[in-house]
Amino acid sequence: MYQHFSQRKTLPEPFYTVVPIEPTKPAQGANALAWAEYHRQMAAFYEWKAATDTRIDVLEERQGAIEERQVEIESRLDEHRRVLAFIPEILERLGPETLTVKHQQRVRALVNRLSDATGKTHQKIYSDLDLAFEVPRYQEIPEEEWDKVENWFQVQLQQAEKRQLKAAKQDEQSSLFDEPEK
Repeated sequence: MYQHFSQRKTLPEPFYTVVPIEPTKPAQGANALAWAEYHRQMAAFYEWKAATDTRIDVLEERQGAIEERQVEIESRLDEHRRVLAFIPEILERLGPETLTVKHQQRVRALVNRLSDATGKTHQKIYSDLDLAFEVPRYQEIPEEEWDKVENWFQVQLQQAEKRQLKAAKQDEQSSLFDEPEK
């Protein structure tokens, strides 16, 4: 460990920007070299001042552009907020999501099956379905109630099967009492 720290390079000195001060004029009777040095220092001072002023101008331009963008972004954000404020009302007006096309097709297939099993007309089955779900037509049944719709059809089909079995037993029993034909 000693070796590591003893051979470590020293960190460079921090960089400081030297801000020159405006040179002071030499006395009235100063020689030409003093005036030459004064003018060199003045030239260096004005070069530094010009570079600093340019940097300040660039920074002020950037600051202005950033502020303009910020105002524009805030304006757009306010517009978005106003639009977003309408979303709950729009969703409320739209109402719940209704049965998907796939589920509507399945309803039609189940209506056909139930009609075959019961002898009821399609119109009667659709009317019963609409009444059961309190909608003007089956397409407006909320999608979230799809499980209940399937269950409704299963119950209807089971009841139809029970009626068919009962009718078949009655037919069988009544045929036992019929006299055989000669």
